Amino acid sequence: MNIAALLLPALAGAAIALQTVLNSLGMRFLGLGRLIGFSGLVTSLLGFSAAAVLLARLEVTSRAIVYAVGSGLIRAFVLAAIVLSARMAGLGQTLSLLIASQLLVGLLVD
Repeated sequence: MNIAALLLPALAGAAIALQTVLNSLGMRFLGLGRLIGFSGLVTSLLGFSAAAVLLARLEVTSRAIVYAVGSGLIRAFVLAAIVLSARMAGLGQTLSLLIASQLLVGLLVD
């Protein structure tokens, strides 16, 4: 098995835990709306930069735009849900429920 196939998901899981802490702190100082706005701006800039560097030909079709908008809406919901849940129930419970739901939905989708 490819080592990257094992390492990348493990690092992503650790990053989610750290992101939840940063989101809670960010919400304390910025509020939920501004946190989502700034986070979305950074994500967009990094995404556009990566696409410009890594892709030989950018695909900008109406279908691609619909998928991108849908993904952004889901990302905003997930960020808000995690931040609010972590503040109400704590980091451990939030991450446990997040991981359990990802596993269950992943099994249903596959």
